Amino acid sequence: MREDPRPYWRYVSKEGVLSEPAAILRRIDPGKAPSAADPPIDLEATWEAAVESIVEEYNREAAREPSDSIGPVQKWALGILADPTVGEPEGSAEAWEVLQVERNQPERKALGEIRRQLDRVEISPTEAAAAIVAVTRSYGLRPVDAAPRKEPIEAADVGVVCWMAVL
Repeated sequence: MREDPRPYWRYVSKEGVLSEPAAILRRIDPGKAPSAADPPIDLEATWEAAVESIVEEYNREAAREPSDSIGPVQKWALGILADPTVGEPEGSAEAWEVLQVERNQPERKALGEIRRQLDRVEISPTEAAAAIVAVTRSYGLRPVDAAPRKEPIEAADVGVVCWMAVL
């Protein structure tokens, strides 16, 4: 079994499978419901539906490329830095490296302003590249090691921590 600290909650009903913890918590408060010795549901089929949903979500996340989390303004900035027709300012290799991971809103906002200036033809592409480098330096951005890639899982890799049927 692979280690993953994130819990994968599921609520399975006739309507389908829910995975959002807040929606699940709203539904599992039993209130003053009487207990049932022999639940009128197919526990095995319900468990299999939850496991299928967990495996699908986990494997979708495992298949994501690290660059999938980078927003459009950072992709644009990387494109400017990689464009062979644009002059290469000093520090562009370092800027390229630090923009490989998703950055916070202030950095993205500053990059967006450079993009707007270029779109309004207030600056040239080479000046935009220099401004991108300046943003990465002014915010003190440093390269970040990518998180290790997740390996896909199968149904047998899913273990139960807590299981309950809400009637």
